[in-house]
Amino acid sequence: MAKDTHPLSDGVRMLKAWIPAHGFTATSFAEQKGIDRIALYRVLNGERKRISIDFAAAVERATDGEVDALTFQRAPSPVPSRIRRPRRAVGA
Repeated sequence: MAKDTHPLSDGVRMLKAWIPAHGFTATSFAEQKGIDRIALYRVLNGERKRISIDFAAAVERATDGEVDALTFQRAPSPVPSRIRRPRRAVGA
């Protein structure tokens, strides 16, 4: 059965780049920084729709602030393609 994946936040993309750039594998990063390995893999693979503030804060501490916790927030939904115009008052 295929797993559902979700669009990656900027924080996840930054973390995916940060880990190998600093000589870690996902497993070694999780072990050395005290982050749950399974949770890390699920986040990196887009299997988590929401990322807890505790996880995001742990990543920020583990990366010495290079991956900010706020970058894990999802962007707001895009604007609908069709926007309704306000109705004109009668007689205007």
